Amino acid sequence: SEKRVYKKYYFVMKEQLAKIGITCNITIDSHTNMHKKIRTTPQALVIYPAWRPNADAYLTRFFHSNAIVVKGAMPDTNFSHYDKIDKLIEAARLAIDPAAQVNLWIQAQIRILDEMAAFPIMYTRQCYARKIDVDYGHSLVSTMALYPQFTENTCIKHP
Repeated sequence: SEKRVYKKYYFVMKEQLAKIGITCNITIDSHTNMHKKIRTTPQALVIYPAWRPNADAYLTRFFHSNAIVVKGAMPDTNFSHYDKIDKLIEAARLAIDPAAQVNLWIQAQIRILDEMAAFPIMYTRQCYARKIDVDYGHSLVSTMALYPQFTENTCIKHP
């Protein structure tokens, strides 16, 4: 993609791979064409900046076999063509106990890393600006979403 954020990610990855002797050739294409290519033609590497509200959304859209691009039952963003954690994703989705659900999500992510289906190469810290009278209703320790997560506890305090 010609977009700044994508180019930055790809060039950082290129630098990291060069450190271990891997040459990475990068072709800059229009953002629209990039999305068409990654969804129709298998690519050796795909960087896809994304935010999702929870682990289920990430795991389902990026690692469930139904989401495999081109050949999945509901093609989405499973660029790795990974199909080994469907049962863990589905069991976590149905889990009533939050601790059991989190444990299943952890198992799924460990398996992804163990089998090298995906590997995080960078984390971008988010920066939020807000007016002094906006109270999010929770501390901003970390977030999987790209926004500070407005909830029923978020309010505007009047001076």
